[in-house]
Amino acid sequence: MIKNSHIDQYKRNESYSVLEDNYSYVVIDESTKEAAVVDPVEPEKILPVVEEHGANLKHLITTHYHLDHSGGNEKLVSQRSGLTVYGGEDRVLALNHLVKDGEEFSIGNITAKALYTACHTRGSVSFFLQDKDEKLPEETKVYCGHEYTRSNLKFAEFIEPDNQILKEKIQWASENQQTIPSTIGDELKFNPFMRVHVDSIKKATKKNDPIDVMGTLREMKNNFK
Repeated sequence: MIKNSHIDQYKRNESYSVLEDNYSYVVIDESTKEAAVVDPVEPEKILPVVEEHGANLKHLITTHYHLDHSGGNEKLVSQRSGLTVYGGEDRVLALNHLVKDGEEFSIGNITAKALYTACHTRGSVSFFLQDKDEKLPEETKVYCGHEYTRSNLKFAEFIEPDNQILKEKIQWASENQQTIPSTIGDELKFNPFMRVHVDSIKKATKKNDPIDVMGTLREMKNNFK
């Protein structure tokens, strides 16, 4: 999930570890107490948090259909009437609002914009939360769905071994159990999937067109151990 850090001035965002290495998120607009939950695969952990803050749960946001992300949707819908379940494809469990790329909806006074990020699945969606009209500024915070940072950085190092900023990030990650959030600005410096125009990434993939670079990177990641 992606959100603008400026929202921290008036809303609460909390992350919770679920299953083995997943994250779920609770987003509460403090001014209206309207709330959304993101990928709440274990509702029994999320609902007490919503109630603790006296929030009104209205939105269920699903990043993609895999059961370790959408597996709690049906239980939540059965327990809370009137929930809007957002997702990017009809395989999302309990889906009742199929979002379009660039579509916006509101969580109280927070604007959420759906951004299709097809790669992990064809219907993967990232959600950009903002209180003003911006297009992913570098200070945008990035909240991932799994604690995969260290393994992802290992792959990034394989692709771009001479990246000094990447080396520093690897050292930092080795010293921190929880690695969220990152920022768009940081990811642009070391995440190979966001550096498909960079010569060193093109060289590693032996491709030149950014789309071909992305496809090759994904295949390399699939086979990386």
